Amino acid sequence: MRARILAIIAVFAVLSALSVWAVSSVRAPAGQLSPPLQEDCATIDWDALMQVNPDIVGWIEIEGTNVSQPIVRASADEPEFYLKHALDGSWHYAGTPYLDASCTAGLLDSQLSLVYGHHLNDGSVFSDLALYADEGFLKRHQEIALHTPEHDVTYRVIAARKVDASAENSVVEFPSTASLREWLAGQLEIADARLAGDFATNRVLALVTCSYGTFKNERTIVYAIPISCDGETIRYPSDMNRLLGKSGA
Repeated sequence: MRARILAIIAVFAVLSALSVWAVSSVRAPAGQLSPPLQEDCATIDWDALMQVNPDIVGWIEIEGTNVSQPIVRASADEPEFYLKHALDGSWHYAGTPYLDASCTAGLLDSQLSLVYGHHLNDGSVFSDLALYADEGFLKRHQEIALHTPEHDVTYRVIAARKVDASAENSVVEFPSTASLREWLAGQLEIADARLAGDFATNRVLALVTCSYGTFKNERTIVYAIPISCDGETIRYPSDMNRLLGKSGA
């Protein structure tokens, strides 16, 4: 298992945090990624992954796309470390997909979880995220599977937005759930593609990658909200807290 994991780390890539927005498309070896999992987090060899890198916090998959790779946590001391480092911590131009260091509550518990990944010329890593600006693609690929050592969470993509990186600022913490929802509603109003409806949630997953079109420093942000955790449907925001063993709205 360890050898298998090490064999695929060279094709992983990320971009810098939203405040940097400076990574362009790079080339990486072609080929599909093969995650060490089957249907749920119980089938992932987390011990083997942690031996490679204890910073691993999850594994993301989007069916029907090339998105399938681990996610690591960026540290406050070196928030851009994984911009140019592979899964095992060695230097590599492609880096590793990572959770923004500002998301101190973690991958599942942050109000807004920002995860970054490169748009590569071979279509791997997070390249397919740029396609979500097309509403038809969004509707055909709504579900995101996010596996962690403790939980399996399914997210629904509700919108995608192309932004000018040089003019965009990141916000990951909000004074209340109401303010998070107000912010999300504002993002939906200016999205390039979105699902219809109002979405009451207390957590948002935002996946970010490079895209090339309207702006010189263009990025595509894909917004998703949790709809099930460990096989149980999330009907109200408080359900996510209960399923994760947390308190709050």
